[in-house]
Parts: sequence; C-alpha cells; structure tokens
Amino acid sequence: MTRKLFITFLVALLILLTSMKIYHFIAESTIKDLTDEERSTIEKTYPSYEEAEMAAEMKGQFPYIGTLGNRRYKLPDGRYFIIKQEEVAQGQRYYIKTYYLTVDQSGQTGVAMADPTIVLLSENGKYKNQSWQEHTPAGLLQYQTGTLDNGDNPEDIITINDNREGFWLHDQRRKGVVKIDVSGHWLDHANYYEGYNEPMKAYQTRHEALEAIKPVGNKIGEIKRGQSVYYVYAKSYHHFAEWMIVPVFQYHKKYTAGKYHRYSFEEGDDEDIDVQFTDEIAGHQFIIQFNHAKEERVRYKGVSLNITEK
Repeated sequence: MTRKLFITFLVALLILLTSMKIYHFIAESTIKDLTDEERSTIEKTYPSYEEAEMAAEMKGQFPYIGTLGNRRYKLPDGRYFIIKQEEVAQGQRYYIKTYYLTVDQSGQTGVAMADPTIVLLSENGKYKNQSWQEHTPAGLLQYQTGTLDNGDNPEDIITINDNREGFWLHDQRRKGVVKIDVSGHWLDHANYYEGYNEPMKAYQTRHEALEAIKPVGNKIGEIKRGQSVYYVYAKSYHHFAEWMIVPVFQYHKKYTAGKYHRYSFEEGDDEDIDVQFTDEIAGHQFIIQFNHAKEERVRYKGVSLNITEK
C-alpha cells in the first residue's frame, strides 16, 4: 500500500469512527426535564395567545416531531384552559412535552409547564409502563403510558400502536368545568352533553320558551323543519367561536323546549371542522352538521351549520 493510499485509509477510518461515536452519543443521550429556573423564565402571563404559545414551545431546544393535539376546557369564569402536547425524539427514545395555556377574553394568556414537562414515552418501539397525575384549574389530570386495557375509554387515548400500547389521559373535572370534545361539543363535568339534562317544558309561545332558556350569544339565524324551529346563537371569546342551538318543537298550540347543544371552535381550524351529530329530543330525531352539508343554512366565523330531521 502506498503512503498516499495509507493516509486516505486512515482518514476514512477516522471519519467512520467519529461518525459511529456521534451516533452512539445521540442514541444513548436522554432529554432532561426542565429545571426550576427554566420554568420560571417561561411561566407567566403574556399579552397575546400567540406570544404565550411561542414561549412555551421553546422552538429549537428539542428535536420536535409533531403535535399530539390540543385538549380544551371552559372554566367556570369563562376562560379557556388548553392542554398542548408535542412529541419529541432523541435516537430511539420518544418523549411527550406538555404545557398548559389559560386564555381570557382579551387574549391575555397564562403559561404553565406541566410537572414533569418532558416524559419518556417509549424506547426502541416499547412503551414504558408508568403513570403520573397533576392538579390543574380544570381538575385532576391522570396520565398513563404502557399497555392499554380493554376497558379504557377510547376518548382518553392519545396514541396507540398495534400491540395496544399507548399513551392516554383521563380527567376528573371540577364542577362547573366544561370539556370540549374533538367535535367541539360541550361536555359537563359528568360527561353529559351540556344542556342534555335540562327538562323539557311546555310554553304558550316560542318567544316564551326562549325567554325561559336564556340562550347565550347573539341570534344569528333559525332553521325551520316542519313544526320544529332550531334557533342558533353565537358569540366570540377571543379566538374561539361559541355556538348554542336551541330546538323548539310545536305540538298543536303548545311549544316544547328546554334542552340545547353548545359548541366551541378555534378560529383558523374551520378547514378541519367536519361534524355530524345525531340526537333525538321529544320524539324528534335530527342531525347537526357543521361544515358538512352542501346547503349552508347559517354561517359564523367561517363555519357553516345545517340541521336536518329524519
């Protein structure tokens, strides 16, 4: 072997060994949770939702993979409480990063980093069996990773693989806290649809029925189906659009009403909204459709609503 070839061989070998060492370091290193000092620099109230979100994301500090979605709650004082979760990775280790945003009508948004903020979910394709919990303004949040049980509520599952291993979150909400499901539907602390438990009563006029129910928001339309009228109300809460649907049914010369449905959608998500919900009240089966029906009956903040009866 000539001197030139020998030097070339040594350089190539050195590059290979260095690459292997770097790869081994990356594969073996772990992502550490935030220190108290790091938390203190992030946890505060920001003048806007966007600024708060940017501060909590800590862009560039972790190898970001993608979001695991948001969980939204409506607190008794009207503010929204949002659980934000992101997946990050280092080698064959996958982590979940969690933080909380609380936004008021003006847009002022408080940031709280979950404790722990960064948790190892899986390594080499195997989920770690673990659980932890945290008290928040919305109530007790119970996190768990590992093997899923057949009795686990599908609504609680965040991720799952073919081996029925995954990551899920169960909440025990405080009284008066509303959970907003993936369809935007409001659920009370007992997981009933908001308005579901309200009694149906008879009234002399539709106006009298609406006066008794006291709908929230401004009336933006009504959808008539035979002897049924579905009154639609809406209002904005910062970047959220809140809907309320109040059905009033006519029986001879009486009007029956009481139950209602409520929804919340974040502005900017209108292209992802495609909701179809079937309900039956007082013998009337109807379908609520957001951004689903071609025939648009009522629109608000980029979202369309239609209601049909079966």
